[in-house]
Amino acid sequence: MKKYIYIALTVLIIACSGSDDSDNNTTDSAQLIGTWLGTLTDSDDITVTGDLTLTLNADNTGSVKTSWSGAVDTETIAWFSTATTLTIDATEDMIFTYNFINDNRLSLTDLDGDEVILNRLVD
Repeated sequence: MKKYIYIALTVLIIACSGSDDSDNNTTDSAQLIGTWLGTLTDSDDITVTGDLTLTLNADNTGSVKTSWSGAVDTETIAWFSTATTLTIDATEDMIFTYNFINDNRLSLTDLDGDEVILNRLVD
């Protein structure tokens, strides 16, 4: 199941440089804060999909929740961003490039070029 989390996050989020807080862009970081929902596809079998919930808190903590075929896994994370990259620090660091499609849609691309679109959960 952990494999799916890493695949999901790798497919999901964006390329980032290191975790040096001095590189953080506070405007872009503030835009990332919130809960984001997306659909994941298994890289080995595109007919297998799962749900992803990515929560990014203002204190650079958060969580990643994945659901594949009814199996749910949640992991606590730390995250860091620059003006164009997002790093998820979990069991294994994941680096993504991000692009806002609009205020409520976010494109995340991993280092292999795989992209996932996330929608902001709006209260």
